[in-house]
Amino acid sequence: MQPYVIYMGSSINGNGGGNATVEESAAHLQLLSSIIPSQESERVSLLNFYSHAFKGFSAMLTENEAALLSESGIRSSHRYQHITSDVIIGVIDTGIWPESPSFNDDGIGEIPSRWKGICMEGPDFNKSSCNRKIIGARYYNIQDFSIQPNSDLKKTRHITGSLRDFNGHGTHTTSIAAGIKLPNAYYYGLAKEEVASDFAPLSDARHQNCYPGSLNSTKVAGKIIVCTYTEGAIPRSIKKLVVEGDKAEGLILIDEAEKDLPFNSGIFPFYEVGNVVGSQILNYINSTKNPTATILPTTEIRKCRPAPVVAYFSSRGPGWLTQNILKPDIMAPGVAILAAKVPNKEDGSVPIGKAPSLFDLRSGTSMACPHVSGAAAFIKSVHHRWSSSMIKSALMITGVVSNNIGRPLTNSSNQIANPLETGVGEINPIKALNPGLVFETTLKDYLNFLCYYGISQKMIRLISKTNFSCPKDINQDLISNINYPSISIGKLNRLQGFKIVERTITNVGSPNSSYVSSIDAPPCLVVKVSPKNIDFAKAASTRASFKISFQGKEEASRGYKFGAITWSDGRHDVRIVFAVNIE
Repeated sequence: MQPYVIYMGSSINGNGGGNATVEESAAHLQLLSSIIPSQESERVSLLNFYSHAFKGFSAMLTENEAALLSESGIRSSHRYQHITSDVIIGVIDTGIWPESPSFNDDGIGEIPSRWKGICMEGPDFNKSSCNRKIIGARYYNIQDFSIQPNSDLKKTRHITGSLRDFNGHGTHTTSIAAGIKLPNAYYYGLAKEEVASDFAPLSDARHQNCYPGSLNSTKVAGKIIVCTYTEGAIPRSIKKLVVEGDKAEGLILIDEAEKDLPFNSGIFPFYEVGNVVGSQILNYINSTKNPTATILPTTEIRKCRPAPVVAYFSSRGPGWLTQNILKPDIMAPGVAILAAKVPNKEDGSVPIGKAPSLFDLRSGTSMACPHVSGAAAFIKSVHHRWSSSMIKSALMITGVVSNNIGRPLTNSSNQIANPLETGVGEINPIKALNPGLVFETTLKDYLNFLCYYGISQKMIRLISKTNFSCPKDINQDLISNINYPSISIGKLNRLQGFKIVERTITNVGSPNSSYVSSIDAPPCLVVKVSPKNIDFAKAASTRASFKISFQGKEEASRGYKFGAITWSDGRHDVRIVFAVNIE
């Protein structure tokens, strides 16, 4: 393997720019993903981008891959020449801070002509707050309804809103999904300049649990306090405020669940450990006459292993509405995500001598969601004609199921995580650019879902504004047949033979491709696929259907069993995760 330069034609007047646009980068990455095997998707990356003397890029390739790309690159250069940045992302959140550098519109093209929205004005937000990056904004009044005693009348109070974000949540999530690339974004040097606490006396406050009013301020002042988490207790943000308010020097919190989840304590020294380390600290305190400690400045840990890990706060399945669709769908980064913030000048939030940071580190499913939205927009920028369900499918069937040490994904308890925690795995947007096959969930599928779930046909017609008719056979078990990129069977009776579900795939790769199925199933579950092979060249169609049969063996224990069906053509691995609940 060695670096190759891929020539894709001359630049316009030999005077191109020095940086790749998002669309050009996406196009180049898609070319690479089309010739690099899916199991080596980490190699899909650009070494350099060229646009002055000629158009092209460089990448690490094998000799065979370079030969394949030589032909496909020439064929594809014209195809991506006129890609424009016209993907629109909508965010419903707490507002936006338009002055953030993440929303600068330098170098961004004109607003798409199809955009029909407005930039609504309000307190501290006017039309000039929008630009070619924030192309529109709208707020909604909050209505407060209250019923008076002995009366059916309701009093309604309208609260005038504004697009300006004073909470910070909307600004953070929007910049994750659609913010521009900023080379020098950091949070006070990625927390390297946090204030440290020097060899201060240790005090054990675990019995009081550090709730408001529990500490003796005279004994706490000047000391590093050790607190512990108890079930149903107050959050660590409150513990920090309690200890800080009593003039303590710092806080060590023992909390197994949140030990790996970063916490922004401002300039107040804070350290969090799990039960094992916490026990060692407490033993030290109890065995030493004058115990002392130092909380060192926060440092950045690069290439953390293993990663990713399912966070303790991550959403878990099975689905509450129905267990016949696998939930969650997919994983995305959501821990310690650096993104735009609302500048905060409050005392205790900014290190002495520093300006308020323009960025913040936040954790939550709120941070994972916009990663998926941004990934979907990225794919849409290349595949303009793909429907939303095709994009969703591309992300799901290419999900990563191993961590950065080559082992199965784990959860915060260091146990192997199952699809009710991970869904189909973690998103891989580059791999999703060239999935080979996709599952398109149609309007009919969604309306059938409502029928199977028990919504009346009259209501469905009202919602869909169509004359849609529900199938004659209606029950919730049929939800498993919705053309979804994963499979879930909420109830599989071992005494009732095989349960059969059907899926339809659409070929978005080579028209001459031929796919072979393979099955990864637990020993207690019999799984069959029919047909086992699909040859699109012979079928002369881009669509094909197949059936999957599931049967629980007599010795199978009750509960969920997991596995996957993979369709492979030698270059793409289309993985369909399944979850089956045996009764």
